[in-house]
This record gives sequence, C-alpha cells and structure tokens, in this order.
Amino acid sequence: DPEQPSATAMVLDRAPTVVAHPGIEVRPLAGVDDLRTMLEIDVAVWETTEQDRASLFDDLGTTWERICAQTGRTTYLAWLDGVPSAYATLVMTGSGVGTLLGGTTLPEARGRGLYQALVQRRWDDAVAQGAPGLVVQASEMSRPVLERIGFVATGTVRLWADLVRT
Repeated sequence: DPEQPSATAMVLDRAPTVVAHPGIEVRPLAGVDDLRTMLEIDVAVWETTEQDRASLFDDLGTTWERICAQTGRTTYLAWLDGVPSAYATLVMTGSGVGTLLGGTTLPEARGRGLYQALVQRRWDDAVAQGAPGLVVQASEMSRPVLERIGFVATGTVRLWADLVRT
C-alpha cells in the first residue's frame, strides 16, 4: 500500500564520517530544566494542540523520574552557539546494539551540523558501552544525511497502525 507509512532500516558498523561544525555542544539531559528545553524544541517544530502542550509540561518532575528509570535510554540536547536547538535519543538494546530514536532540530538551525553531531555523540556513547554499531528506522528526511555519514540501508520497515477515520 503506497499510503502505508514506512521507514528505511539502516545500520552503521563503523564510526560515522561527520564534519565537525564550530559552536556545537552536545550533552545528555541533566534534569527537569533540560527536559523542559527539549519539549520546547519539540512543540516549536511539531504541530501541537494547546491541550497536548499543556499535558506535556504539566508534571515535568514525574516525567523526568520516568525517563531516569528507563535503563539504557539517554536523550541529548544540542546547542548551537549557546542556543538549545536540537535533541535526539539513544537506546541501548538488550543485545547491546545502539538504537537511534526520535530527534528534532529547530528549522532555523537546520543545515548547521547538529544532526551529525548528535549521531556522533550517540555513536561515541554506544561504542563506549560495547555496542558493535547503531541501527535506526530512518525517515525520508533523515535517510540522505545518514547515508552520507556511513549508514547502510538494509530494508524497509512498514509501519502498521489502526487508523480511525472520521
């Protein structure tokens, strides 16, 4: 079905080929303030209703505790010239492979190396934990960037969903 959502399964088994850009800093979320910053980036990029926005920011302390309880999951914020501008997540699987999840870059910061810097940091941290590589389900937007830095497409993942149409 051509309308069925899909992603490209990709693997990286060697260090990514990234170009370092000046003015970028990447570090793991360190607390509720970083979580708030991450969510602010998210709602600035994605269409979010006022109700959804309110629920996202409702109880950040509990959300932070829930995130901290997730073994093997690290979310990173990336700053461009001191401005928080992107985030992304690494999840280490039970088999020891690093999985790239989610991520968003503010439109005004795109094309400045943040995505590559986030991949590099997650590669470095995954390898430090013994991972032989990274895997990802890449969107059409991410796939070209990931291919340029060394990821190899291994197949297509069809995303199945029960859609309620009104």
